[in-house]
Amino acid sequence: MEKHCLCCGKLFSARNADQAYCSEIACQRKRKKKWQDQKLATDAAYKGNKADAQRRWNTNHPNYWRDYRERHPEYVARNRELQRNRNKLRDGLPSDGPLLQSPPMIAKMDATPSQKDVLPLISGTYRLIPFRVPLIAKMDAMIVELSVVSTG
Repeated sequence: MEKHCLCCGKLFSARNADQAYCSEIACQRKRKKKWQDQKLATDAAYKGNKADAQRRWNTNHPNYWRDYRERHPEYVARNRELQRNRNKLRDGLPSDGPLLQSPPMIAKMDATPSQKDVLPLISGTYRLIPFRVPLIAKMDAMIVELSVVSTG
């Protein structure tokens, strides 16, 4: 059966009715990434297993990033320049503005507030407004201001 690939749009011969992506490497990577994102969002056990595997890897390779940075000074220089630009954008400055020394505002995937820091939300309709220029974040961390629009 002939189908159009959801990634590249090219016509391909599907092996079964459920196949939506052709066999090109880029298309298969996109298919896998989409599956993993969906699995992380809906399967707590999968997400926990992935986090555990990452933690074990980090434990078994404690100096990986330090060693990598030592072997790749161009990576370090590029990363510092990109971070300076992100800091300027975060502070509302044009990217060619003066460099500011500001504390890092990088959020990690597991940097959620503790239960004592969270106020209970009241049912209602809320308007989400970005608190400031998006901070540097990993995964889907975002800071927003919640304003009650309607309590009805």
